[in-house]
Amino acid sequence: MIGGKHYGKCVYNDDFKPILEEIVQADGLIFGSPIYFFEVTGNMRCLLERLFFPFWVYDNETDSLAPKRMPIGFIYTMNLTEDEAKEMGLDYFISKNDFIFETLFRKPYDLCSYDTYQFSDYSKYKSDNFDEKHKREVRETQFPKDLEAAFEMGSKIARDALLK
Repeated sequence: MIGGKHYGKCVYNDDFKPILEEIVQADGLIFGSPIYFFEVTGNMRCLLERLFFPFWVYDNETDSLAPKRMPIGFIYTMNLTEDEAKEMGLDYFISKNDFIFETLFRKPYDLCSYDTYQFSDYSKYKSDNFDEKHKREVRETQFPKDLEAAFEMGSKIARDALLK
């Protein structure tokens, strides 16, 4: 209800509510989740829903009740290659997340880490469709670049937060 005690606030009164209130006062946020079954984890989805719903306004202007338009980043990790992720429509999923973040806060910086190393010892798992040697090579060559990109994302978010 407009102007009601829960207007722009989470209606659930649980242990997470004070944490959520602190999250929305941050200068910037970085989220990260592995992709399982072409979606972020269930726990991340729950966090995002708790974060999004109090600020969503059902009007034609796509207003937001969020107290800040803070900079945001999202890091997605997956065992899919970039081509496989595109074939499976992961870019559509990410664009939906981006739309919601941009409507409520700001357009997020996105980073996808593809073809990730899944197990410390592949021999302990039935994983014939993975080439451990290839996965190790990707980890040795691409993972350092992904870490650098994540660092750059954090730097951009910090810079954006200071420019407010």
